Amino acid sequence: MTATFANRGRSLEAVVIASQSDSRGPVLRLDKFPTSSKRIAGGKIIQLKSPVDFIGEVFGSGRAVHLDCKQCDSPNRFPIGNVDHFPAHQREWLIRHGTAGAIAGLVVEATHENQGKFYWMDWRAMHWNTASITWAEFALDRGNLRCLGDNLHTIQFRRLFEPAGVPGEGR
Repeated sequence: MTATFANRGRSLEAVVIASQSDSRGPVLRLDKFPTSSKRIAGGKIIQLKSPVDFIGEVFGSGRAVHLDCKQCDSPNRFPIGNVDHFPAHQREWLIRHGTAGAIAGLVVEATHENQGKFYWMDWRAMHWNTASITWAEFALDRGNLRCLGDNLHTIQFRRLFEPAGVPGEGR
């Protein structure tokens, strides 16, 4: 039996939806990217690959947002190079839309009991030729890799618009 990562991030997707506003008001307006299917010969229906989990805009500016949700229970790192976990078609979509000016990247939830954080990986970091990125690298909070808060609360999307290294609300 082949391992699958499909639908593993449903709980994270629910947190993304709940995190579109914070105590200061709306931050993002996101819509779930629709999953589609196709009927093939013999009447069989197959699921088509969705490029990302969410598309939308920054509230008030209209700047496009494209993001995908990933969960990882590793105690040390996120396997960015694992094509089963982060397929090439998603990477290409995020890089293409990020290059065009969208805020594009991954919301990664580090679910291991020693981590418990939400992180952001900007599309620019997806060019790195690496198999994995350590949680410590995310915690350095250097622009392309950001901590978006503890996973006991909502995701602090407003941190995406703060200069790197500036502590966010409740951090």
